Amino acid sequence: MRISHTRLASVFTVAIIMFTLPALADDFAPLNSFPAPAEGAYSVDVAGLPGGVFLAWNGDGVYLQSTIGGDDFELVASGYAGDPGFAALSPDGSKVLLGQGYGGNLYAFDPSSPADYAPAALVGNLAGK
Repeated sequence: MRISHTRLASVFTVAIIMFTLPALADDFAPLNSFPAPAEGAYSVDVAGLPGGVFLAWNGDGVYLQSTIGGDDFELVASGYAGDPGFAALSPDGSKVLLGQGYGGNLYAFDPSSPADYAPAALVGNLAGK
């Protein structure tokens, strides 16, 4: 019986994963300062920024992680109301689009110059679409 190169590679890949998983389990730690959903919201959405830190939106406040992998989320802006549906980074990394789930509002947020909600941040609404 001959074993194909593909099958042999698959066996080695599975073996490597099985031996690596216990080591990776030690790399995870709870983030105690991660923001909880705002009142009336059900989730917190996150976008990875070009510098390696995360932006989190909880349905009111926008938080930035101060250090890569750190447990230090700082409130940098508020007033972005609604149940978070998504947070998407623009292709050039300069803006984050915050999208409400139920209400459908779309907010443009500049993580390099955080500001509290102002009407100019509302760039669209997709409610009922």
